[in-house]
Amino acid sequence: MTVLIPSYKPDEHMVDTVSRLRAADPSLRVLVVDDGSGEEYRRFFDEAAQAGAEVIRHEKNRGKGAALKTGFARLKENGETEGCVCADADGQHLTEDILKVARAVREHPSALIIGGRKFSEPGVPLRSKAGNYATRFTFNLLCGQCLGDTQTGLRGIPASRLDDMLSIPGDRYEYEMRQLLRARQMDLELIEVAISTVYLDAENSASHFNPLRDAARVYLPVLAAGLGLIIAAAADIALFFTLFPLIGLIPAAFAARGAAMLIRGADLLIRRGRRRFPWAKACDFIACGIFAAAFSAFFAYCLAPVAPGFSPALLKLFGDIIVVAYICVLRAIKIRRVK
Repeated sequence: MTVLIPSYKPDEHMVDTVSRLRAADPSLRVLVVDDGSGEEYRRFFDEAAQAGAEVIRHEKNRGKGAALKTGFARLKENGETEGCVCADADGQHLTEDILKVARAVREHPSALIIGGRKFSEPGVPLRSKAGNYATRFTFNLLCGQCLGDTQTGLRGIPASRLDDMLSIPGDRYEYEMRQLLRARQMDLELIEVAISTVYLDAENSASHFNPLRDAARVYLPVLAAGLGLIIAAAADIALFFTLFPLIGLIPAAFAARGAAMLIRGADLLIRRGRRRFPWAKACDFIACGIFAAAFSAFFAYCLAPVAPGFSPALLKLFGDIIVVAYICVLRAIKIRRVK
């Protein structure tokens, strides 16, 4: 088992991480990737090497995703048979948590292990808490996943999936988000294990994450993955308003929702790739669509006589909003259970 640490302009925390890992489990190999930090930071990498790490370097900064992929390629060259744990260099991942993720990789050799933090704990910087909640909510809503922490850098990769990790596009912070987005397409199970939430100061100054530029890189793949859902929702609304005057409320609601389900289903199958057809999930998908169409249609049908100031079409949209809110609450509950 190897611990892979991508590092850009580190400090003594990176060296401490290597030393503690080697002391806790001498059988662990530690691979540090210097992502173009420059001569000013060379001493930290030399100290990491003296502590027992293998150090490889990028001549210039290429981004965290590129550093991770450089590490994965080296692991393949080294003949890694168990897998690796990816950990950050800023001291936010405790030795016991890294070892916990390593054990989970051994126990689940075909899964991607996610080290999930709890942002409800005291001491979490407001910027980090808000950013993680927003990203988690958007990811879970648009992508149909239920993860408690989508931005953690502590992850376990089985050796059998190194080629898959190398095929994922992205060279900077968006790469880790693309890992999660590609998991379903790769039939890669996501398993989340609880880890400690550690921030070294209130501003999280050790992080090189740019809240504007890098946040945009992270969100764009998520929004692209949810594009099919957005198109399906727009088609539902447009088709309903077109058919409502012609065939009535309930037939129009079911016809519009059926068309939206076809669009969304095709999007999911295309993004999934040539994989085994998920019949169980397809049945749940169809049942959910029928429930949503029935609820919003009958909601409008029952309220129309007692709400003459509102058109049935507008009431149907209110029903859709209630369904969406209900689904969001269910997913929020599932997220808390995962954590």
